[in-house]
Amino acid sequence: MEETRLEIEGPGTWSEERDEMRRQRVAALARLDTMARALDAQWRIPGTSIKFGMDPLISLVPIAGDLVAGAMATYVVHQAARHGAPRRLILQMMMNVGLDVVVGAVPVAGTVFDVFFKASKRNVRLLRDHLEDRGDI
Repeated sequence: MEETRLEIEGPGTWSEERDEMRRQRVAALARLDTMARALDAQWRIPGTSIKFGMDPLISLVPIAGDLVAGAMATYVVHQAARHGAPRRLILQMMMNVGLDVVVGAVPVAGTVFDVFFKASKRNVRLLRDHLEDRGDI
């Protein structure tokens, strides 16, 4: 009688698929980091440690600018959902984006808020922490 062996490692196995998923998540986080940096921390105010990105600049256009910046920040939330983030985390991320859009719509004070709140960077950090806690990256 021939013995049947279960192959645990090698091409086409669960281990290989898991490694590929991990590589995809790491690549997605790198893209999200780049986008969050562009939105929230691309440049530094000379003589300070304060960084800002396109978000407060876009928000200088009343209402429409905040909606555009909010739509861009929502991409991070979409990617979190795509990578299996739980509803609680998605809700927290959406609240960050919503707060950024609503408070950011207030003339002048909203732009200052945008410089300091950094919703996209917060959300990428939340997603990274979640994936690390699950052992997915």
